[in-house]
Amino acid sequence: MNKTDLISDLGPDGEPGKISAPFTPDLGPVTRDHSGLETAMVSHLDLVNADAEENFVPMVSPIMMSPRGHVKLFENMLGRGQFPDGAKHNSAIKAYAKLKQPLRIIEVFEKMVSQGMTPTLMSYTIVASAYAQRQETDRATHWFEKMVCEGLAKHVVVFNTVISAYAQRDKPDLAVKWFDRMVREGLRPDVFTYSSVINALAQRGQTARAIEWFERMVADGQKPNAVTFNTIVKTCARENPQRAIEWFDRMNHEGVSADLVTYSTVIHAFAQREEPECAIQWFERMVAANIKPDVVTYTIVINACAKNNQPGRAIEWFERMIDENLVPDAAAYNTVIHACAQRKQPKAAIQWFKVMLKQGLAPDVLTYTNVIHAYAAQREQPECAIVWFERMALEGLSPDVVTYNTVINACAQQKQCQRALEYFHRMVTDGLAPNLGTYNTLLNAYSRTNNIEGAMSVLSKMRGARLRPDTHTCSTFLTAARRARVSEEMQGKVMMCAEGLFRAVPIEDHDGFTYPPMIELLGKAKRQTEAMHLYRRAAASVAPWPNEYVVRSAKFACGQEMWEEIESLAAFCRKPERVHRRVRRGRAQEVLVQSLVAGSRQSVTQASQRAKKHDQRARKLLENNKSFNGFGERDVIRDWTTLRTAA
Repeated sequence: MNKTDLISDLGPDGEPGKISAPFTPDLGPVTRDHSGLETAMVSHLDLVNADAEENFVPMVSPIMMSPRGHVKLFENMLGRGQFPDGAKHNSAIKAYAKLKQPLRIIEVFEKMVSQGMTPTLMSYTIVASAYAQRQETDRATHWFEKMVCEGLAKHVVVFNTVISAYAQRDKPDLAVKWFDRMVREGLRPDVFTYSSVINALAQRGQTARAIEWFERMVADGQKPNAVTFNTIVKTCARENPQRAIEWFDRMNHEGVSADLVTYSTVIHAFAQREEPECAIQWFERMVAANIKPDVVTYTIVINACAKNNQPGRAIEWFERMIDENLVPDAAAYNTVIHACAQRKQPKAAIQWFKVMLKQGLAPDVLTYTNVIHAYAAQREQPECAIVWFERMALEGLSPDVVTYNTVINACAQQKQCQRALEYFHRMVTDGLAPNLGTYNTLLNAYSRTNNIEGAMSVLSKMRGARLRPDTHTCSTFLTAARRARVSEEMQGKVMMCAEGLFRAVPIEDHDGFTYPPMIELLGKAKRQTEAMHLYRRAAASVAPWPNEYVVRSAKFACGQEMWEEIESLAAFCRKPERVHRRVRRGRAQEVLVQSLVAGSRQSVTQASQRAKKHDQRARKLLENNKSFNGFGERDVIRDWTTLRTAA
């Protein structure tokens, strides 16, 4: 589950629907589902001074109606052929704004202007914000310009509405433009103005500019509030939780109390980096500060534990949330069901599913996907996964790519290739584009049945979809090719496909699952020299080493005359004082320098710097080597003696 979604329901003050000021843009780093329309268009009326209030026409009706009542009265008048006056049009526009219907606002306003009625300052502001909400920036700018020309925009709150509308629609440049114009009009921006600009920049990921505007606000004599600090904390948390903690400390130092949103943002930052221990520490720190966590905060911690392969701990936190008399929402139930799936406990997942129904919560696609995954992962009742998939369809829910991948995996567990292929075609028919995981799962189904021709057809479909294979694709197909018993003619096609697939995966991505089957295939093809070259390359890059699977495959592929070299290289790498270079997932990782530190009493930093130089020298050596037959790749055999000398 997306972690950002777990905290998408908090308001600026950490409570649903609660606004900290009459006009507060939706700036909190952990925000609930506010469209900002009512806040940006209507709430500013309480801040307009007495001079501006003279421009507003009061509602004629003596009865205090709700927004829906005003709309119903207005629509009934139109339905009876009556022509509401300007006051009723202005009141209707305000009511539509509260109901968050920007399209209807625009229709009523345009009709009002075409009939020669005079809009109020409120109506101008609302319709301009409505255009901004609909991404029609040209029309929004037009009406804002008209307000300025007619002298109606001589109020800070009007510019705040303009800037907030553009900020909420991810238009930071326009927000800054109107900020500058506000200054030119002789108006002094307040904390809400600055907060809107900072929020617009933060949403775009422009952390440095957001911080610059924060410092500019402080220099202008405006004191940041909790909303402003929360925005900076959130944008820094995306990059590094430590920077978020620094701003958290500054927030407390300047006398602004951290609230639920602030703590939830820091907890979420550590959860995203899969550091549940730090997330839990900040959770306990929040409780010690007498700030009561809500369901969203608990869900963040539960999700952090589940994604860090701690499903038992996730369930414990879920039960703790219930003990605190908090009612879990759908996101919390989805998380705990996912944790049960990780523990391969489908019965527990079904129990929580039933509790969710009793609470009156409707299961969504993610809920069913987690239940399906629980059965598919167990491998003992994969047929139940298919049953739940069909039940999901009967409930009127449309499976997504992840759901289809899960049910295809269940078919693969049962070695039902044809059924897996049927779900694959059904997925395409539903308008979903299979991803790499889909093809890998389908490939696994054919690999389990040693159907090498079917596996080759899956690779052909993958090439047609222009998807690049990964190590999982490579290891799955190579394992199937190694086990396949086919004719010599077919063996040649299989070997050609295997070599092409092995070359398609970057050198640094190969691991202890891709080298062994490829080495054995070379041995079966009587290409022992190339198999030995590949073994040496595996010894130089596979971590941890020695990998017994690789050594065993090399012995199988090469003749006994090479066994001595195979054993000597494996034994050589076993010695702890040897420098070992780890290459994984496309980037060179740190070099083990224990012998350097122990031998010369250097610091770890100095030893690491020297190790990087050794790695650069090794790369030059590898680039100068010639390619070996059959692959067209560089022979990246490590020259251990040279590295030892460099060390």
